Amino acid sequence: MFEPNSRAYNDARSQFALLLDVGKPLYEICTAIEGDGPLVFVAFDMLEGVDRALNSNPFRICSNLGVTSKVVPLLKEARDYWKATYTKLKPKTDILKAARILSPSYVAESKPTVERAKRQIKCLRIWMPKDFSDQELESELKSYLEEVGLVDDKKELDDIASFWRANAHETPVLARLYQRLLLVQPSSATAERVFSLFTSSFNNRQDSALVDVIEASLMLQFNRSKRD
Repeated sequence: MFEPNSRAYNDARSQFALLLDVGKPLYEICTAIEGDGPLVFVAFDMLEGVDRALNSNPFRICSNLGVTSKVVPLLKEARDYWKATYTKLKPKTDILKAARILSPSYVAESKPTVERAKRQIKCLRIWMPKDFSDQELESELKSYLEEVGLVDDKKELDDIASFWRANAHETPVLARLYQRLLLVQPSSATAERVFSLFTSSFNNRQDSALVDVIEASLMLQFNRSKRD
């Protein structure tokens, strides 16, 4: 046991604080961003969470005090790597930042104007359908923002897939944009899981298996794992 108020005791407390305030959120965010679903609409907030964790007060305090913990140098290395990498990824993170405009919960919280929403949508222009006018887009954005404002149930706003299914007829251009953005995955974890299923399910004896049989098998297994 440590003597109260000894250097070893204070170091242990600081290390525990780092694990809770920095290590825990990092683990939770990294686990979440490697999940499934419409992550493109929430990935930017997750990345901002990583940035906040690596620049949190406990980490800076422990660094300034020179706490002798194995955790501190590891987190310093992680923070330095993060700063260098995050700067290089800015063009891609700008897309993730803009994609939040199609998240009803984000819109309900941030309450953007139509003009601000249009600016964010412009960052997503390569996924936009071609057969629409600026007037149509502005009209749909206005309807979308108004519809979000009418929803009181937070769970309904968080269920982004159900929201867009229910409102696709009112905002068809935005609904198509939402569908295309679903193909944008912030991590390769989902694809890797599919390849893992493929490897475990098919070997050299199934070389002649039809493509549609392989596709159906993988889809059934992947979706079954999500239901379970």
